[in-house]
Amino acid sequence: MCNTAEATLIIEVLDEKVQNQEVFTAFDVTSAARSKTDDNIRHNDVRNIVNNEFITQQMGDYDRELCTLDLGSSPQAFVYFPDSKSAQDHPLVSAPTPANMGVSQGTSTLPTSSPTITLDDDEVKTTKEGRVQIPRKLVEQVSPNGGSYDILISGTLKCASKDARGDLRIGLKQFGIHDNKVRVTVDTVNNTINIETV
Repeated sequence: MCNTAEATLIIEVLDEKVQNQEVFTAFDVTSAARSKTDDNIRHNDVRNIVNNEFITQQMGDYDRELCTLDLGSSPQAFVYFPDSKSAQDHPLVSAPTPANMGVSQGTSTLPTSSPTITLDDDEVKTTKEGRVQIPRKLVEQVSPNGGSYDILISGTLKCASKDARGDLRIGLKQFGIHDNKVRVTVDTVNNTINIETV
């Protein structure tokens, strides 16, 4: 078990990676922490702390994916990445090859680039996971009720709290919204944030 100073250093290194929107594994955090101290930083301790921070949603808009790393013994590790990136952005993770993605009679099925999404003033882009981050300028126009904000999603009330970074992020798939953008408005009279399909 690591001591308090080591745990604090590990969390500081992790927070720095999250703030910089880096794609990383727990071992990347271990290596960075070891470079900042002469103490014996054990990888098992780092892995447990990173896992705990992820599970308790202290890492904000991060997701993780179990990937095989491009190393001699092909180890598997969780790769942590922000919504704006993917696990394949890690230098030790290979992107899927055409053979893995399916090739039929000489025709490649490589993914095409995503279409450009044009947003109006009251529209917000959703993530590939089907979430929306409500702009802070809109959140500031309403006040929380009992610690959470009232959000009307296509007429259904959802109460949500800010995450560890102070952002208000909402999953939309459970409400049947799978669009790449949504309209987000504020109703100051009813003290609600309204989300609707475009």
